[in-house]
Amino acid sequence: MALSWKPTKTHRTAAGARTLPQRSYLAADVYQLEGEQLFGCHWLCAGRASDLGAEAGPRLVEVE
Repeated sequence: MALSWKPTKTHRTAAGARTLPQRSYLAADVYQLEGEQLFGCHWLCAGRASDLGAEAGPRLVEVE
């Protein structure tokens, strides 16, 4: 999927913080692109080693 929209500027909140335009957070095509190109192709930490117990080792966890 090709990125059909790219944010070109940031916005300032009332407190002066910078943020992306609203579309960056709500658009379905941006969400899908992030899932495919950012989260879908890299290893992510999905827990702590201490949570694995005696069966320590890699586990596959799907992030939706």
